[in-house]
Formats: sequence, C-alpha cells, structure tokens
Amino acid sequence: MNQPQIDFRNEFASIRISLENTRCGVRLLVEDRETGRHAYLDPIELASLCVWPEERRAELLQVGIYEYSDTKGADADARS
Repeated sequence: MNQPQIDFRNEFASIRISLENTRCGVRLLVEDRETGRHAYLDPIELASLCVWPEERRAELLQVGIYEYSDTKGADADARS
C-alpha cells in the first residue's frame, strides 16, 4: 500500500515527507528533493526537535544560503 506523500517547497528548499514501515517500526521519511538525500526520523528524534532550544535552531540549518557556519571556531567541515 502506498503511503501518502506531502511536498513542501519554498524559495530555499524542497522536501517530501511520508511514513515508512521499517523493521524498527514506523518512521517519518524526509527527502530533500533537490539533493536526493533523505533521513528516517523516529518518534524520539521528532520529540527532540520540539524541545530543541530556539536560540540553537540555526545549528540545524545545512541548506543553501542558510548553511550553518560555526562562529565559535569549531571546524564546520568536520560535520560533513
């Protein structure tokens, strides 16, 4: 059975989300439509996004002009 897919797009990113049944249970599949990269997120990862401090959200941005650059001197390339 095909799972519903939802596309989100703005001037900075284009993603598709859907639910995927895996061996470990249901996961949210998030696909970057521009790069083809994807991530499977489980409930604990999604809940963690809800409590991530607002002042640190820029650290999550890794797309286009919003790619986060560490201003504290750490090597940003080490995350790649």
